[in-house]
Amino acid sequence: MAQPRVFEIIAKGWSFNVENWNGKKFLPDDVLIFNYDPAIHNVISVNQVSYDTCTLGSNFKAYQSGHDQIVLAKG
Repeated sequence: MAQPRVFEIIAKGWSFNVENWNGKKFLPDDVLIFNYDPAIHNVISVNQVSYDTCTLGSNFKAYQSGHDQIVLAKG
């Protein structure tokens, strides 16, 4: 079994704009670490439908600490 990988967002090659993440592959149990100024930004976790339609719907999670770690689930 592969070990989970950790990705720190806003490191070299990363930005908040997910369109710039093209070509980056994630696996279940990988960890995304978001470090940001919570007075300016937050992180919203959405499903594919919400992403495609640019709506939040009812199934989303908001992160606002400025130092968030998100473990990716399968699916």
